[in-house]
Amino acid sequence: GFTVEGYARDYLLIDGEWRDHVLTSLTNTKLSPGD
Repeated sequence: GFTVEGYARDYLLIDGEWRDHVLTSLTNTKLSPGD
């Protein structure tokens, strides 16, 4: 799985508006593509 590490405020410009972005990190290194 993943865990939330924090938030990047006003990080992404979507439809002309700046949006926050959730920062995550991988906690389960045994995942394979498609899981």
